[in-house]
Amino acid sequence: MSALANTAQALRDFAVERPTAAFVSAGALLLTYLAYRGEPKNLQHIPSGASTWGPLYYVEIFKYIVNAPKVVTRGFARTNSQIIKIPTFYGWTVIIRGTDNIDEVRKHPERTLSVLEPLREMLQIDYTMHEGVHTDPYHVQVILNQMRRAIPRMIPALSEELEASFEDYFKASPDEWTEIPAQAALMKVISRASNRTFVGLPQCRDPDYIELTAQYAVDVMKVSTILKMFPSFLRPLINSCLPTIKNGINRGVKHLGPIISKRKEQIDLLGDEYVGPDDLLTWFMEEAKGEEAEVRALAIRILIINMAAIHTSTVTLIQALYDVALYPEYQKELREETQRVVREHGWSKEAVDKMAKLDSFIRESQRLHAINSLGMDRMAMVDFTFSNGMTVPKGTIISVDWLDSHGKYDSPTEFDPWRHYRLHQETGKKADMTITSSNFLAFGHGRAACPGRFFAAVELKMLLAHLLLKFDVKMKGGVRPEDVCLGSNIFPNSNGQLLFKKRV
Repeated sequence: MSALANTAQALRDFAVERPTAAFVSAGALLLTYLAYRGEPKNLQHIPSGASTWGPLYYVEIFKYIVNAPKVVTRGFARTNSQIIKIPTFYGWTVIIRGTDNIDEVRKHPERTLSVLEPLREMLQIDYTMHEGVHTDPYHVQVILNQMRRAIPRMIPALSEELEASFEDYFKASPDEWTEIPAQAALMKVISRASNRTFVGLPQCRDPDYIELTAQYAVDVMKVSTILKMFPSFLRPLINSCLPTIKNGINRGVKHLGPIISKRKEQIDLLGDEYVGPDDLLTWFMEEAKGEEAEVRALAIRILIINMAAIHTSTVTLIQALYDVALYPEYQKELREETQRVVREHGWSKEAVDKMAKLDSFIRESQRLHAINSLGMDRMAMVDFTFSNGMTVPKGTIISVDWLDSHGKYDSPTEFDPWRHYRLHQETGKKADMTITSSNFLAFGHGRAACPGRFFAAVELKMLLAHLLLKFDVKMKGGVRPEDVCLGSNIFPNSNGQLLFKKRV
């Protein structure tokens, strides 16, 4: 056993035998660490959007946690600069605005401005997943290539799963308005629909598996947030006291292990004649090499894709549904478009592509109610200098102010559901959900834009289309509650109460 392992074991034994003393000791170490978190010398040339005095560092972080959008807006107003720094969970983070600055960040390769390193830090990948996710992100190319090409083949099964899911989770009457906890119900619908294409039937309908796919995302965010509160040298010890992630992965292996093992047996038996199910797990098994092809590693990849798909899609759909409920005058037009294209083309890729107004509606909801106030995170792998001469030191994280970018429109605070539809009609330029730009960053922008956005856009449109065909929707009280912020994350307020009436 190494010296580090011996030390870790001794610390764990100490924590078990003398928990109070261990807690006080850890607290003292942490306070000592916090006392030296003032403004780094190599960032002093970058305008600061917050206090740079060391003892106030964590006060500023608390402000950021409570309302990051307000902190960022005040920071830019305070400096009158397009590049500022503020303290976040990652330490001092550089925040940028402006098309030119965004384009500079977008164009630089991984070796200069890394996409993977901020993800590693944000999600604490080494602890909440496993190192291979960072060192061998083969899943990105699978989603961009095999999965994107398969979308037309997926749509009939997706439609079938949505029909069954709405029957199971949305129990509404045609005679009266029924309040349904839409967020919890839609998370299950999205899990089932997504996993119909990830792992297929019957696994996608297993109640415990559905619960796990949602819970794993919660566990990752919870554990990564806790770990980021501690200096890196303490994280292995803290993680060893948090068994949540390991338990979740073990549940995933319990569900997916037999499926993976059975497919491996068929591959060994049939060789090149084996034709696997047309799903994401099959494509992962074809691409994974070495340790990444083992059962546990494959199960973790499926859980990770679920984490990305279910959380973001649920938040996006709830926000869009709040807009549907608040603006009932648009429901008829959206239904008529859906009915017309499905009548002409059935539930097909061609039909979904022609749901142009529905796409515009969701995109406008994303613009006004983004899932993050900051994004396009990059870590400078070398000292990086913008064209205006501002240098960001190596190791610093750079983020884009999404909300400022999403305000670069006429009447930016107004919800205009056909805004993007008109843009396409008038200019011929594509303006659907999958098109990214410096003024629309819901899926990121550039080489690191979300690889799953093509599937996500199809799924979101089909979800909302199915829902509108089945139900009338309204907001109880007729008022949308303000979004809730946790750091840069933005969530729909759970106090919003949606009422449904089944259409006949």
